[in-house]
Amino acid sequence: MATQTQQQISVLSLSTLAFTVCFAVWVMFSIIGIPIKANLGLNETEFGLLAATPILTGSLFR
Repeated sequence: MATQTQQQISVLSLSTLAFTVCFAVWVMFSIIGIPIKANLGLNETEFGLLAATPILTGSLFR
């Protein structure tokens, strides 16, 4: 059985990894967001809703 210190290190490591992956996905979405906006002909409001929907949905379901 793992000690409490080992569990804490494991949780910290996995949380850091998850944060890094989520940040990388967010950056990639912001990079590809401009071509998506141009291809779909979205105005500023529509693009804002497109970008905000996953964030708002995730925060509401917590």
